[in-house]
Amino acid sequence: MRMRRTKRRAPLLAVVIVGALSLAGCGDSGGTEPRPSASPSIGIEPTAAPVEIESVAAIDGAERFEFAGLGIDVPAGMAATTQTLNDGSTQVQLREDGAPRAAVIVTVTAQVGANSTIVDATSDLTAIELTKGGAASGIVRSPATWEGMPYAVVLTCDLAVEVDGAEVAKQAIVVTMSNPDESQVIGASAEAPAAGLESSDAYAALRTLRFDG
Repeated sequence: MRMRRTKRRAPLLAVVIVGALSLAGCGDSGGTEPRPSASPSIGIEPTAAPVEIESVAAIDGAERFEFAGLGIDVPAGMAATTQTLNDGSTQVQLREDGAPRAAVIVTVTAQVGANSTIVDATSDLTAIELTKGGAASGIVRSPATWEGMPYAVVLTCDLAVEVDGAEVAKQAIVVTMSNPDESQVIGASAEAPAAGLESSDAYAALRTLRFDG
């Protein structure tokens, strides 16, 4: 992945999927903006080659954390926190001890008719807002298959983030999906140091996400 250097702070991927809304920096969007319409769908579909997300059954030494009908493994050395955002979304963050940024963020938002078009629109909006933020580069959106998930879109990108006054290169993945009865939009993101995403605890934890109920 190519890295574009920038002095801007990358917004936390915590809120890229809040209520299927736009990126809102490091805080809650407030739930006041409209959600994407189910039509038209032309121009919002992912165009890169399809990918498969390989599920991870369990992480050795991790604890299972359940929320909003989902469960995720919390690796040793990370802690999970949950909050209810202004629009009613449930958000869970996994953060390493003492880390300034969350490594994994999952946001679950109620959405009637959360079909593939809504998922496409949400992922497309995420890409637009990340581009506006100026800290993301090399954005690629791909249709994805993931066991247990009816429909998913993967967004990958490079990030330039400011940590303790220094610029740090990272990789990130954002998976947007719906639940089986199309009543929720779910966004799951993970980030890790550049070139280290696929082997990271963050990405392994993300791949333990599934409907436990």
